[in-house]
Amino acid sequence: METPPKIAFDTLYAEYFSGNHVDFLTKMEDQYLYWNKFKYKAKESAPFAGDMARAWGLVKLDRKTKSKVLKIGSYQFYYWINNKIQERCYRLDRLIQQLNIPKDDFIKLLNKRYKLEAITSSQIEGASTTTEVAVDMIDRKKKPKDDSQQMIMNNFHANNYVADCRDKDLNDDFLVEIQELLVKNTKSSDKVHIRDKQVYVADEIKSEAVHIPPPASDLRLLLDDLYHFVNGEEPYIHPFVKSAILHFMIGFIHPFLDGNGRTARALLYWYLFKKGYGVMHLLSVTEEIKKARNKYDRSFVECEQDGNDLTYFINYSLDLLEKAFEDLLNYQKRKQKQQDDMDRIYAKISRHSNDLKSQGKKYLNERQINLLSYLYVKEEKWLSVQDISEVHHVERQTARRDVNQLIKQGFLKEDKHGRNVVVRITSKDFLESWLVGM
Repeated sequence: METPPKIAFDTLYAEYFSGNHVDFLTKMEDQYLYWNKFKYKAKESAPFAGDMARAWGLVKLDRKTKSKVLKIGSYQFYYWINNKIQERCYRLDRLIQQLNIPKDDFIKLLNKRYKLEAITSSQIEGASTTTEVAVDMIDRKKKPKDDSQQMIMNNFHANNYVADCRDKDLNDDFLVEIQELLVKNTKSSDKVHIRDKQVYVADEIKSEAVHIPPPASDLRLLLDDLYHFVNGEEPYIHPFVKSAILHFMIGFIHPFLDGNGRTARALLYWYLFKKGYGVMHLLSVTEEIKKARNKYDRSFVECEQDGNDLTYFINYSLDLLEKAFEDLLNYQKRKQKQQDDMDRIYAKISRHSNDLKSQGKKYLNERQINLLSYLYVKEEKWLSVQDISEVHHVERQTARRDVNQLIKQGFLKEDKHGRNVVVRITSKDFLESWLVGM
């Protein structure tokens, strides 16, 4: 990635304070481009007759003037909570207020997201187990067969653990506790301590260091400053922004020999839980990272190569949260549509069944109506008799009798799923024909 040009700010002060470039600077504030995109995308609107290095200097002066300074150890970082970032935080808070997920769906989604987060967070770090195998391992509480499966199981337990640590402050003990959970029973289980030697973050494809963390001798001061920043309440920083900075700092400092990325992501969740964002139970931020890992890595590099400007990573982190929340809202909309469809078909089946009953003809009981309504909406779904028994809170024999009657009448068909016998709806057309009396 190209390093931004060096700027002689003293030659730009008069131009900057003249107020002649407010529109340009406002546009660049919203976009917050890194140099290698800025020099192309901002060319048409840039001042100085398209002298992009000088235009970049003007933008950097604007950013520096308006940024806050964060001192961590001997390092100085900068971040600008500009209007765009404030607007994005507000919009995320509004998205949360729109969520209205029924309790049963919440529990199902909670179980799914915890598993997905554990799996993707491990896969990002090299775990090679498939999602299907990993889900089966977690569901059945199987003993992990290798390091990849152990990483996933460890992630699952760590994610559950940090959700219960909302009253804790960040310190050495808590930090090591999380890392220990993440590397337990793996080849890195002997590395459960804050590192005492230099490490390097390498690009495995190019075989070169992409980040050289601070020396081990600096860690004490770095971590103490980070704890003070995270645990403190002054000045107020929106939790979405502060969690992004915490996430970045764990990656930058790299306090451990292994497990730093997983620890950073676990702490992102912990901090937002701590600040009252229980909705994070339902999100898989790491799934969004996995979809475009190069953007994740690039946001770290942009910050370091542009004078430790944390705003790049803050914007990236807000991207992740927005996508994760939008996925959740879309899920809610799909579930609501399914429920509406189910209510409509239930009313139709119930009315027709009552008409048949009043005529002394064969009709459907309440359980059968519910079952057909569900399978009508989820046409590809299959259920075992045991599933039906548990959902309707009846004996297996009763559920079997309900199913047999529906099979005999042509509503359901039997199929095999592994060793289990399952049932599906025969077809929507058949049910719709029955509803009109054909």
